[in-house]
Amino acid sequence: MYEKYVTALRLMDQTILARTDPKVEGETRHPVTVKWDELFTFIYANFEKPVSAKGCWNNPAFKEEYDLCRPFIDGTFRAPSEELESRIRRIPPVILDVVWPIAIARFLARDCGLPFNHRESRTFTEFHYRYGNMVVSC
Repeated sequence: MYEKYVTALRLMDQTILARTDPKVEGETRHPVTVKWDELFTFIYANFEKPVSAKGCWNNPAFKEEYDLCRPFIDGTFRAPSEELESRIRRIPPVILDVVWPIAIARFLARDCGLPFNHRESRTFTEFHYRYGNMVVSC
């Protein structure tokens, strides 16, 4: 059950490491953007689309999902790496599938300050559709 989370963490680590990678010949996008797209392609294939995807702010399902997820979004990735797995295992799976992609994106953008260009990304439109409401509201 937790294999997809471990794989997502591995892809997240590769995205962080891509900060110093040279551009691949024939590729115009920054290596971080390429790795971001690989990470979120995996997430879209393996994580259920949240109820709040492109939902209405007044939708009760969005409010319920937001209230459940909010406490887990901040701080999940601020734990030392040796504590991260135990923290993840304490999050109920129904919440984890929504929180995980948002927490990864926030960690990469806010905490790592990666040079990600959403205009070059091939997965950002889908990210915005799936998680935009939750990201903005958190």
